[in-house]
Amino acid sequence: MYKWTDRWGSIHFTDDVRSIPKGATVKKLGSGGGHVSTVANPHQNLKQLKVEVPYSMIGNSMIIKTSVNGVPMRMILDTGASLVMIPPAVAKRAGIQSEKVKQTKLITANGKTSAPQVFIDELKTGSVSERSVKALVKTILKEAPDLGLLGMSYLERFKFHIDQDREVLLLEKR
Repeated sequence: MYKWTDRWGSIHFTDDVRSIPKGATVKKLGSGGGHVSTVANPHQNLKQLKVEVPYSMIGNSMIIKTSVNGVPMRMILDTGASLVMIPPAVAKRAGIQSEKVKQTKLITANGKTSAPQVFIDELKTGSVSERSVKALVKTILKEAPDLGLLGMSYLERFKFHIDQDREVLLLEKR
C-alpha cells in the first residue's frame, strides 16, 4: 500500500504504484504485497466505495458544486454531453492554457461551433477527485459566465445514479 500527497496537499492511498502521478510525495506503507480491496470494516471496502454528491435544482437543471484545479465552480450535470465544458474565465483562473491548442468541432443545442480541447489536472465533485479529465473551454450561458457542464468525460469513470428524491448524485468508482 502506498500513501501519496498531490501538489495541492491532498493525501491519497493506492496499492498500484503505477497510478501515482509524477512529482507526488510517496511513502510505502507496511510490508505486505498484493492488491488490497477489502478491510475489516465493510463500510470502507474499496470496491464498494460510494460517494453522495448533493445537487440543487435550478429550473430543470441539476447544479453540482465542483472545483477545477482547486478553483470552485458550478456545473450542470449533463449526461448528454460527451465532454466536460468549462468557461474561459474559470480555465484562466485554474491555470489552463486554452490558446494555441486543438480546436474541437461540436454540435450543441445552439448549433455548430468549435472550442479548445484541454485536460483538467484535477476535477473534484464532493470528496471525489479525478485527474487528467478531457474538457472543452467554452461559455455555455452568457447570463452565467462561470457555469460549466459536467459531462461524460468525467462521469464515465464511475458507475453513477441520480437520486432525485434526495437530490444527490451517487458515484462509485469503476
